[in-house]
Amino acid sequence: MNRKFRASRSIGPVGLGLVALLLVLALTGTSSAESGGQAGTTLTASVTANTSYVKEYTWQIHKNVTPDSWDIFKGDSATSEYTVGVERENPTERAWIEGNVTVHNGGGVSTENLSVILELRDGVPPPDDLLGIYPLDISANPVLDPGETGTYPYRIYLTPAQVHAGGNYKVTANVTITNHSGRLGTPFGPGPSATATLPASPVTVNECIHVDDTSGESWLFNDSGSVTYTRRFTGAGTYNNTATIRETGQSASASVQVNVYELMVSKNATTSYTRTYTWNISKEADLREVTVNMGDTATVNYTVNISVDTGKDSDWMVGGTITVFNPAPIAAVINSISDTVSPGLLMNLTGATFPHVLEPGGTLVLNYMGRLPDGSSRVNTATVVQQNHDRYLDSSDMAGSTEYTAMADVEFGEPSELVDESVTVSDDRWGYLGVITVGSDIMPGETYTFNYSVTYGPYNAPGLYTEVNEASFVTCDTSTGGSDSWLVDVYVRSPYGTLTIGYWKTHAGFNGNNQDAVTPLLGTGLWLGTAGGDRSVLVTTAEQAVRILSFNGSASNGINKLYAQLLAAKLNILNGAYASPQVLSVIAQADAFLAIHDTSSWSSLSKKDQQKVLQWMSMLDKYNNGML
Repeated sequence: MNRKFRASRSIGPVGLGLVALLLVLALTGTSSAESGGQAGTTLTASVTANTSYVKEYTWQIHKNVTPDSWDIFKGDSATSEYTVGVERENPTERAWIEGNVTVHNGGGVSTENLSVILELRDGVPPPDDLLGIYPLDISANPVLDPGETGTYPYRIYLTPAQVHAGGNYKVTANVTITNHSGRLGTPFGPGPSATATLPASPVTVNECIHVDDTSGESWLFNDSGSVTYTRRFTGAGTYNNTATIRETGQSASASVQVNVYELMVSKNATTSYTRTYTWNISKEADLREVTVNMGDTATVNYTVNISVDTGKDSDWMVGGTITVFNPAPIAAVINSISDTVSPGLLMNLTGATFPHVLEPGGTLVLNYMGRLPDGSSRVNTATVVQQNHDRYLDSSDMAGSTEYTAMADVEFGEPSELVDESVTVSDDRWGYLGVITVGSDIMPGETYTFNYSVTYGPYNAPGLYTEVNEASFVTCDTSTGGSDSWLVDVYVRSPYGTLTIGYWKTHAGFNGNNQDAVTPLLGTGLWLGTAGGDRSVLVTTAEQAVRILSFNGSASNGINKLYAQLLAAKLNILNGAYASPQVLSVIAQADAFLAIHDTSSWSSLSKKDQQKVLQWMSMLDKYNNGML
């Protein structure tokens, strides 16, 4: 603040009084304007002082670990060795004075430009030597509000030259503000002091230390030295470990990186099985028998049905590969690999012997194959057993094992092999009919039909011709065959003609004007049966002939029917009709039979013999009707 005064050349009483007033205001640092427009504040202050004199040891701490990284497999363990070392340095003597400066704002306004300057003096002669002036850092609370108290700590370190064992020291705190009441604009304030005595000898500090480790262990050190300990790891991660000097807070850390690897096991499953088809053939025609004239032909329409079953499955198999990959930078020892299909069916493996060493980054591929009892859905499981180790520094010990598994579904779809899925069908009269294949020509369990016609003849001689026609097949793989045939009896009529039973009955001299055509043919007698047979019948009269031609009573008796047809046939032959060798053979067989059987024998005949009698009768009936 600039203050300017104007003096009068002539000073009177009044003028002297005014000058005196201005002088007082200047000395108090307050102008008339200031005193009327501003208000100051007041301070009180105190200071404390305490001395410390120490002989302090300093320490260094370090920590390392070996190995500091591990690559292991799941189920392995790894043990590292930690070393904690400390070095104790030569002691250093230090002395200092410390305390607090306490300042209280007792006025009604906040402080302005608060400042604390410390003065340190000693009592060594000459006394009250000023050792130093030390501005105190009050930045933590530079302004005190009305009624507020601020406390400011300090510490002053003594140089070796300033250290006087057992000596007294005085600390003065010069506290000033620029708005102190009565001193506005000028730094002003209290200057409290405190004294303290330095100990006669230093106190020893940290001559020994305690080291605490995050492993849970602690050690006492009286001098430089080191300790070792181990730690075992099984899981992956970064393991940080810190050793701390309890007294100073100094610390050192070491970490171990543990990488845990797992073998990667995968597998696949491929199924196969065989389906074998069974075929059947049947043949039929629109005719069982047909009669044609000599020189004519006979056409028969045939149907051949070829059927296949739904197939029979067999030889269920499953196979595939098992792949083991080692992602680790270390080798893996595989003790065994097994492969099973539920429920516990063991598969055959090829491709490796065990124990097997799988190098870093290496892949092991095994093949497996096995037979299954049926086509049920199953689960295929591969089990890989790896040898585990406890690893320590440069050595390791075997310790247990770890299993890895991989699974694949065993599902059967379409058969991998078809047996006899096709057949070649042919006919001995028609020839090649075609190839039938399951899936394209016919579905499993269905039937395929061939239709064709065969013409027989022409026939140059009368008689019975049995035409046998056979259709057959042969399978494509096993050459299994099958066949079925159909018989058609072709009756070829004689060109000369024959006469029916009805004709001979009405031409025996008993019907109107019809001539007796029977009696001339009978001659001395006509045998039904061999001549002189025990039960042979000798027909000697037309009347007897008519009775026989009329079935001689019971028409349901097969022997009566045979008598009638046999008599008519013999009359026809005697009348000049042609008889084929087949007809003559039937007549001979019938005569032989009737020589030992008669009408009374019918009911006691076996079904086979009765059928034979009816067949002879039917053949002779056709002959008599001109059908043979």
